[in-house]
Amino acid sequence: MNKRLLIAIALSFLIILSWSKWMQRFYPIGNKEVTEPNTQPLQIDVMPEVTREESLVSTFAHNRELIFDVSQGCLKRVIFSQFGDYVFDLKQGFYLNNPDLIFTQEKLDEREAIFSYQDEQKRITKHFDYSDQNFVIKLGIDIENVSEQPISFSDDLILGIIELNSRQLDSRFKEAFLQEPDRILRLNPARRIKIYDKGKFFGLRDRYFCVILIPLSYPERFQLVRLTRTSVQMNLSREIIKLLPGQILSLQYKVYLGPQEANLLRLFDRDAEGIIYYGIFDPIAKLLLNLLRFFFRIIRNWGGATILLSVFIFIILFPLSLKQMRSVKEMQHLQPKIEELRRLYKDNPQRLNKETLELYRKNKINPLGGCLPMILQIPIFFSLYQALMRSIELKGANFLWIKDLSQPDRLIINPEVNILPILMAITMFFQQRFSLASSPGASSEQQRLMSLLFPALFGIIFYRMPSGLVLYWFINSLLMFIYQTRIKFIHESEKH
Repeated sequence: MNKRLLIAIALSFLIILSWSKWMQRFYPIGNKEVTEPNTQPLQIDVMPEVTREESLVSTFAHNRELIFDVSQGCLKRVIFSQFGDYVFDLKQGFYLNNPDLIFTQEKLDEREAIFSYQDEQKRITKHFDYSDQNFVIKLGIDIENVSEQPISFSDDLILGIIELNSRQLDSRFKEAFLQEPDRILRLNPARRIKIYDKGKFFGLRDRYFCVILIPLSYPERFQLVRLTRTSVQMNLSREIIKLLPGQILSLQYKVYLGPQEANLLRLFDRDAEGIIYYGIFDPIAKLLLNLLRFFFRIIRNWGGATILLSVFIFIILFPLSLKQMRSVKEMQHLQPKIEELRRLYKDNPQRLNKETLELYRKNKINPLGGCLPMILQIPIFFSLYQALMRSIELKGANFLWIKDLSQPDRLIINPEVNILPILMAITMFFQQRFSLASSPGASSEQQRLMSLLFPALFGIIFYRMPSGLVLYWFINSLLMFIYQTRIKFIHESEKH
C-alpha cells in the first residue's frame, strides 16, 4: 500500500475525528435571523431557572416511563425501558412560559394525564394522550375565559430545553429543526442565532431519539433562545388571541416522542423521516444501513450482519483491490530501476521526474492505480461511522463478548481494555508486512517502519470507536490479509 496514501488517510481520520469530538456538528445554514415579512421580533419572557419546588409524578405506558412536573404541567423526561432505560430529557417539555401558572393534577394513568390551572380570569386545562403505541402523543391545551371581561392569551409553549455539555459525547448530536415548505432546516443550537419562522413541524433530536410537534390549530412561530452558555430554549408562539367571556380557545398538537426509526416517523408524518441525517455522506450511510438491515433479517444478529456487510463490500471492491495489489507488485519490480534513476539524477529533479514518468509509461503502470480502493473506503468508513453512532437498532446489540455494538467492546471494563482494535492493529501489521517491497535499501527500511507505525496509529484511532465500526474494519483487513497470504503461498509454491 502506498505509504503517502496511508499517511493521508491516517491524517484525515485524525482531523475529522478530532473535529467531530471538539466542535459542534456543521450544517449548511447561514448565521442569520430569519423573519416573516413585516413582522416584529418576538418579545419573549425567558425563565432561565425554575425556582418553584418540583412536584414530579410518573406513569408507565408502552415500555416507557413518562415523568411529569405537576406544578408546571409539563413533561420533564421520558425513560425508554426497551432501549436500555434510555433517558430523553426535555427539561420543560410543553411548558407554558408563564411562572404564575401553577397547575394541579386531575388525572394520571397509563393512557392520559390531565393538569389544570384556574384564576379569576381563566381556566387552563392541559391534556396529554399517550395511549398510541407508536410513540404519538396528542396534546390539547384549552384556555377558557371565566371572567365577564374580554381577555388575551399570548403565553409561549416551550418545546424543550437543549443542554450542551462539551464533555459529553452525546451533546454534539443534538440539533433543533423545522420543516419548511421545500426542506428541513437544521439548526445547530451551539451557534448564537435566533430563528423566527413558521413551519409544518418543529423539533429536537439527540443521538437516538427525537421530539416532533405539529401545530393543528394555529400557525406557530419557532425561536431558539439562549438561556445560559450551555442551554438553549425552544419556544413556540402565535399571534395574541382575544377571548370573549365564556369563550374557549383550544390549542391542539400532534407530537412524536420516540426513537429515530424511519418506519415510525413515516407513520407519524410523511415528511418526518427527513429529520434522520448522517452528515455529508448521508445517502451512502442510509444505503449501508439498509444493507445492514437486510443482512440482519437473514442472520438475526447485528454483529453477524456487520460481518456480512464487510464481506459484501470486500467482494464489491475486490476487482479494484486486485488492481491495487497488482499495481503495488509492479511498482516493487520497478523499484531497483527507480533507485538507479534517483542516483543518476539526484541533482536534477526535473529530469528525474521526466525519466520516472517515462519508465511508468513504458511499463504501462499507473502510480495512482493502487489508491482507488482506499479512496472509496474513506466515504464508506465515515458513512458507516455516522450510521453506527446514530442508529437506534445497534444500541444495546450484542455480539460474542461485545455488549453494545454502538460502544467500544470493553472486554475488560476497569481498566478499559478493548480487544477488537488490538486484533485489528495486529491484522494490519501482518497485512503490511506481507505487502512489503522485496527490494533492499532505504525505501525498504522506511516501509518496515511504516508497517509498525500505521497499525499502531490506526489501533489508537479506533480504540474508542463503536465496536460495530471496528468489527467492520477488522473483517475487511482480515479478508485482505487472508487473500494476500494465499497469493504469497501460491507464489512460493510456484518458485519451488
